[in-house]
Amino acid sequence: MKIFEGKKNKKAARVYRMKFSKMITRKVAGISGIIFVPTAFLFILTSVIIHRDWWDLGRHALSHLGALQTPHNYIFNGGLVLTGILGIIFAIGLRKYFPLNKVQNVGVISFLIGMLFLIYVGVFPLEMPFHVEGAAVMFLLSFFGILLVVLGDISKGLSHLQICCIASITAIILAVVINIVLVIFMFEVVAAVHGPIGGVAIGVFTASHGYRLLQIDSKK
Repeated sequence: MKIFEGKKNKKAARVYRMKFSKMITRKVAGISGIIFVPTAFLFILTSVIIHRDWWDLGRHALSHLGALQTPHNYIFNGGLVLTGILGIIFAIGLRKYFPLNKVQNVGVISFLIGMLFLIYVGVFPLEMPFHVEGAAVMFLLSFFGILLVVLGDISKGLSHLQICCIASITAIILAVVINIVLVIFMFEVVAAVHGPIGGVAIGVFTASHGYRLLQIDSKK
């Protein structure tokens, strides 16, 4: 009986995944990639404005806006969850519609898992277990995935993607370098800028490849 129920649950889960996958068209995935960063920044900016009486760029990390004891923390945390969902939709669309090789497939999966960790960071905010670690893993997996995808694009010699690839890699390199410089020199704004810098680097990738998804869709 338990075996039968297990098979039934697996079948239902498979059907659900197929239905969800069908909902993700090139257009939906492309738009999700393009609005990825603007959506995150909109919620962050809203939260900053609400908490401007105490939140300080030099003394607080962005995660303090979503901490357990912070009033209206659902705005910041909800933004992270929504942004993570957009990232997952974009990644599924990328894997579904782009001609990816095996290495690039690993990259997309790595990016997708990174987006799951972004959702985790929103669901389990600052002061909860593994919040900081989750954020770090999110950036590492996302950056690793992006590098695999764009390096694969360049190796294929796809001229229409070269600018997107170079921009994505350059953004990641700059994000890493800037963060290292900030840590070394201990600038006063070091507490809050790590997230936005990394987010912009990811956004260059999602926006550029999201735009490519829309172009592919328009030719159909």
